[in-house]
Amino acid sequence: MPTSLDHVLFLDLEVSPEGKRLLDAGATLGNGEWHSAKLDELRPWLAKAMVLAGHNLVRHDAPSLLKRLGDEALKDKLLLDTLGWSALLYADKPYHKLVKGYQLQDEDADSNPLSDAKLCKRLLEEMLGRFGALDDGLKRVYWHLLRDKPGYAPFFTVAGYVSADPDDATIKAIQARFSGQLCETAEVERMAQEQPVELSHVLALMSTADDASVLPPWVVHALPVAQDLLYALRFNYCGRPSCTYCSERLDPHKALQAHFNYSEFRRFESDTEPGIQERAVRAALEGRSLLTVFPTGGGKSLTFQLPALMQGELTRSLTVVISPLVSLMKDQVEVLEERFQNVQAAHLSGLLSPLERKEVLERVEQGGIHLLYIAPETLRNPTLTRLLQRRHIARFVIDEAHCFSAWGHDFRVDYLYIGPFLKQLQEDKQLAHPIPVSCFTATAKPQVVEDIIRYFKEGLGLELDPFISHARRENLRYEVIPLHDADADTRKRALLKLVHACERPAIVYVSRTKRVEELAAMLEASGLSVRAYHGKMKREEKQANQDAFMKGDAEVMVATNAFGMGVDKEDV
Repeated sequence: MPTSLDHVLFLDLEVSPEGKRLLDAGATLGNGEWHSAKLDELRPWLAKAMVLAGHNLVRHDAPSLLKRLGDEALKDKLLLDTLGWSALLYADKPYHKLVKGYQLQDEDADSNPLSDAKLCKRLLEEMLGRFGALDDGLKRVYWHLLRDKPGYAPFFTVAGYVSADPDDATIKAIQARFSGQLCETAEVERMAQEQPVELSHVLALMSTADDASVLPPWVVHALPVAQDLLYALRFNYCGRPSCTYCSERLDPHKALQAHFNYSEFRRFESDTEPGIQERAVRAALEGRSLLTVFPTGGGKSLTFQLPALMQGELTRSLTVVISPLVSLMKDQVEVLEERFQNVQAAHLSGLLSPLERKEVLERVEQGGIHLLYIAPETLRNPTLTRLLQRRHIARFVIDEAHCFSAWGHDFRVDYLYIGPFLKQLQEDKQLAHPIPVSCFTATAKPQVVEDIIRYFKEGLGLELDPFISHARRENLRYEVIPLHDADADTRKRALLKLVHACERPAIVYVSRTKRVEELAAMLEASGLSVRAYHGKMKREEKQANQDAFMKGDAEVMVATNAFGMGVDKEDV
């Protein structure tokens, strides 16, 4: 039989930030209410209650009570923590703070512990209904894992739930409810014995239908092993033909078909079996750090996008791509959305309006984004830092990695901040293992490769496995037109003749910003449909011009390298 809520004392304490002073307290039991800062007055209320309930009770309110009233105050009391159960029963939501209506009306209003105790009671009533609607398999799993755990066990008493399973049926209950959703070789029995609470929260996340859900930040902070369990259950390829889960969900060929509708990975002429692109993808799926050198147009984007989308779907992790090419970020996100119907990628750049930027930040925080593109200078933004501290990071991908090297003509000082940022982020998150890194470049000069490998070895202790293709771009033809002694008018006439004669759409790259507008006007005056692009343009104008070129409304783009050499336009 369920325990009546009349026997449950709902409590909330307001304590000073340093934990030394009790500021206020409130409680409700049955129809009675109590609101005072004098805790001794609470003793008779505690004596009447069988269950003590609160939001974050076990880690916050109960220790404060014991400190101030002594062990006798809570003797024989069952402690029910609604925070833990909220994360289990509403696993599709990332945040589980009490929604305090009075603070929605007045943001500056002080917390009211009596009101919060009432809110806790209302939340428990809702959760009892939510628990009742769960499938029996999930109820049984929670019962086996949590029936004797502080903060969790009293919920079953209040709900009046007892599983009919024998006590040793924990593993059978998990395997039955999550059949096909986890690796058959995962050490579920050990997890259930050693980390039952963490395992419960992981299984709750796995039970959600939406892969945009994530482990709540407080779970990640208080139960850091939970994310490791999720990986062990869902992202540790066992290689057994009998394992349905690994064979279906962790096979890169099947994922390639599912996410990109490609039947094979890209192969280069000199490739052995399997090809270098597939080997690089498998290395990322194994959690290794790597340096990949592919020719421009050689499929490097898919090489990091596929593992990112797989990890995001199966472990709700975020992959962060650092690129100096703003136009390329926007382009790759749009290609994923429009060509492959994947809406779980986004970019943070100057091309976004403040409202668009706010929306992206919210989607990242809530788990709706699995692949985030940023510029290297964005790492200095404190908002992004706080955001990345809350999400589990699967990997950092550094595109145009030759920018690390003083030997490269595109050396960028901002790239040298990446290592210190990653080191600090790992320390802040108290990670047991470093975050893997993938570096991508089309530049294979030995000095550049050595610089990149040395940077991550010395700064982060990471060993980058090299995946270097020596394939040549047979589909490219080069022609040098000597004009070094020609005057400006002669050069302009040569450019006009060349652009009119070549296949279009075409891109004309210019080294200086002020020349972009001048040449674009000249080409347009000759009868061509032309757009311009450079870093000093207004955000709206850059975005409109890029969109026009990508959609075929403009034949020619005149740009600095701010436009990016790797824009994904098939007919350019």
